[in-house]
Amino acid sequence: MKNKLPFLHTFLLVLVLTFLSCGRKVSSAPTSYEPPVMTDKGGDPVPRLVILLSVDQMRSSYLDRFSSLYTGGLKRLREEGMVFENAHHEHGLTLTAPGHATLSTGCYPQRHGIIANDFYNRSTQKMQYAVEDPRASMVGADENGPSHSPVSLAVPGIGDWLKKDQRQSKVYAVAFKDRSAILLGGKQPDQAYWYDDINSRYISSSYYGNRYPQWARELVGREYLKDEIEKGWHKRLGNDPVYERLAGPDGVIQENARFLPEFPHTKIRMGGFVRPESREREMFWTTPFGDKFTLRFARELVTRNQLGADEVPDMLMISCSTADAIGHHFGPDSQEVMDYYLRLDEYLEEFFSFLDQQVGRDNYLVVLSADHGVVTMPEVAAEKGIDAKRITITQFREIMDQFDQNMQQSLGLSSPIIHTANYTGVSLNYQEAGKKGIKPEELRKKIADALEKMYFIEDAFTQEDLEIEHPTRPYLELYQRSTFPGRGHDIKLRYKENYLVAYAANGSSHGSPYEYDNHVPMVYYGFGLPAKRIDRRVATVDIAPTLARLMHLTVTPNQFDGQLLPEVTFAVQE
Repeated sequence: MKNKLPFLHTFLLVLVLTFLSCGRKVSSAPTSYEPPVMTDKGGDPVPRLVILLSVDQMRSSYLDRFSSLYTGGLKRLREEGMVFENAHHEHGLTLTAPGHATLSTGCYPQRHGIIANDFYNRSTQKMQYAVEDPRASMVGADENGPSHSPVSLAVPGIGDWLKKDQRQSKVYAVAFKDRSAILLGGKQPDQAYWYDDINSRYISSSYYGNRYPQWARELVGREYLKDEIEKGWHKRLGNDPVYERLAGPDGVIQENARFLPEFPHTKIRMGGFVRPESREREMFWTTPFGDKFTLRFARELVTRNQLGADEVPDMLMISCSTADAIGHHFGPDSQEVMDYYLRLDEYLEEFFSFLDQQVGRDNYLVVLSADHGVVTMPEVAAEKGIDAKRITITQFREIMDQFDQNMQQSLGLSSPIIHTANYTGVSLNYQEAGKKGIKPEELRKKIADALEKMYFIEDAFTQEDLEIEHPTRPYLELYQRSTFPGRGHDIKLRYKENYLVAYAANGSSHGSPYEYDNHVPMVYYGFGLPAKRIDRRVATVDIAPTLARLMHLTVTPNQFDGQLLPEVTFAVQE
């Protein structure tokens, strides 16, 4: 019988993969997660500690692009992990908040509700931060002040399902960014922590209770990273020509912002507009050192809370946020991004070696992914013959102001038509148009048709477009997945590929439905999983249901938009 098991597993795996190739279907959001249905709770082992690791703005290609220089944690993930080479976010607005919420919930933004970092609230007619909560206050800071919470998250995260099933399980989240830690943690973790500049330590929110450990208060960033802050950020490999070979030239003019464009990056070598009291902040946020501090804090969370110490599974969510700030500042083709990943390789090796000793290599599982990718700086792309342009935020506002005036004249109106406009779309004023007999849906259609004639806009989706069933229009389904009732603009904008719109005059960004923004890493490492490369297309919403199966949680398939990854679940069974 034992000889037949590998064949049986292979046969079943082929059947499952054939079924999965038929496509995905989005179901409605669950109204409650109280009445669970049992999943398979057989005798398969369960990881004692699951770590969901997001590296903010990490392109999938970074795993291979600098691999010849990896010697530590990224080398482990790449060579010893199960690597899904074709993993994607499958929603239109590829931003930090929706990306992290998608990783933790296994749902698209149309179900979990976090459609953007800041979204237009149609009830208040104001922009709202994704983790805004006026009832929450800071915990762990030396002063009182407003804080944040996951109150806008509409569905539970994977950590919530774990705690629902295993009340003794512990779930923690940490990141430099508040929205990253909060949305990875789900609705009811034990605690979520994020970095506070003033106190130079990780703080939390009263949403999770008023407890705050003394050890966290004593772990102060400006003390832990004192040497790095004073010395500055220098190339890890010195002046090795490998930087130019794998990344490109140093000192590209569009990299010039808070830091000067070329190495080294120190408190002295910053733009003159950066105030002296702000320079320490930049040394945390726009260098690899902030993520070094995050992983140090993560080690303390494991030790102090005894995560992975027994057979009851625990979860630790980590987001490396300063990777994003570096990518924004210097762009994906910079020597700075390359050096960041060489240092992350070192930091992760230290973290994994700690887990090997603390938990045991076969007792923990790491899942690596990212919230989004990043576009090549338009100026760099244009040099390669690609149609790429930059429309700065100032230019965008001027264009939209002129557009508004032109539409007022065309429609015979005397007051502004555009209420709010940003890189995600446009919201409208309807009052005067209504008095002229123009219905809201008619106004939206007229404005959308006119917007599509702009040289940098490829498509404009109205509320009516976003409600179409079985859409065939390019990318419309992805934007439908970035739509949630009562949230978001009246008209969503899809810009031309390789066009960077409504951003700064320097650096790069993300937010589009294109490959460079949605193709992210997905690696499962540890827990006895074999090294393997899988090239079929998978989605980030597949992570949560796969983890639910590995931890034997009592959930039903319709709680997720994603699907089980049989390559992972079958490997565990074998």
